[in-house]
Amino acid sequence: MPLPARVITSEEHAAFLAAKRAEEARKQQVRQDRANQRQIRQQQLAAQRAASAAARPAREAAKQQREAAQQEARQAREARQASAREAQEANRDRQNPVLCALCGEGGVLLFLQCDGCSLWYHAECVDVGVVPEGAWYCGACHAAEAIMFEM
Repeated sequence: MPLPARVITSEEHAAFLAAKRAEEARKQQVRQDRANQRQIRQQQLAAQRAASAAARPAREAAKQQREAAQQEARQAREARQASAREAQEANRDRQNPVLCALCGEGGVLLFLQCDGCSLWYHAECVDVGVVPEGAWYCGACHAAEAIMFEM
C-alpha cells in the first residue's frame, strides 16, 4: 500500500532546513575540533622531542658520572681485595715460615730453593757461600740426576 502524501507547511520546511544546517554546522565543528586536537598533539610531541633533545646532554653527563663512579668503586674494591690477599699471604708466611729441609730451622739467613724438588735450604747448610746463577739442585736431586745419566 502506498504511503499517504504528507503535506508540510513552509514553517515545517524552514524548521527542517534549519535542523539540517545545524547538523552540518555541528559536523563541521567536530571536524574542526579534531583538526585542532591533532595540531595540539603535534605541537606537544614537538615540544617533548625538543625537551628530550635538550635533556640528552645532561643525561649523557649523568651516565658518564655514574660509570666513572662505578669504575672508581670497582678499582677501590679490587685494591681492597688485593690488599686483603697480600695481608693473607703475609699472615700465611708468618704462620708457615720457610724452613730449611736439612736442619728444619727457619730464620733470616740466606735460603736457596732447589729447582728440582722446590725445597728450601740454608746456604750454610749446603755449603754454598755465594748464590749460584742459574739452576741449583740440592744434593738429593743432584744425585738422582747423576744416577739417571748413568743409566
